[in-house]
Amino acid sequence: MAELDMDLTNAPDAPVYEPAPEGTYKAKVVDSEVTKSKSGNHMINWTWEIEGGQCDGKKVFDRIMLSGSDKSVEVGRSRLKAMAVACNHKNPNFVRDTEEFHGLFCMIRVGVETREGYEPKNVIRSFKAIEGGASLKTIPTAQAKAAQVPPVARPNKLPWEK
Repeated sequence: MAELDMDLTNAPDAPVYEPAPEGTYKAKVVDSEVTKSKSGNHMINWTWEIEGGQCDGKKVFDRIMLSGSDKSVEVGRSRLKAMAVACNHKNPNFVRDTEEFHGLFCMIRVGVETREGYEPKNVIRSFKAIEGGASLKTIPTAQAKAAQVPPVARPNKLPWEK
């Protein structure tokens, strides 16, 4: 337990979260974290930020499962590849680190999910490349050349898989 002794009398009210309306938005990845679900499966939590329009600056949160049932792993890998292609990732067939996506743009199709007992929330239904195929993130020349080098061979299992 952490003792705070903090006076919150003049603290502002917490902002009320309103999901973005369903639609397609230009957005960029601003954060990512590999974590575990309540059931112990590994997943990536993504934070996207919409750019432009009525939702400019609005955050959309998404997750991609990395372990669990064969079906959830298959869907997770498929979604990660679709995201890599849409973001014009330097090598969409090999992702070394989630931070490689930070600052990359693509179009995201956003839906609103409602579940009994929970507030409505945004979900990303699909990813699409921006017209012209640019991710809008400038890659320095040295990085661009390094991106052409094939990835180091490694086993098909992820670190937490036995």
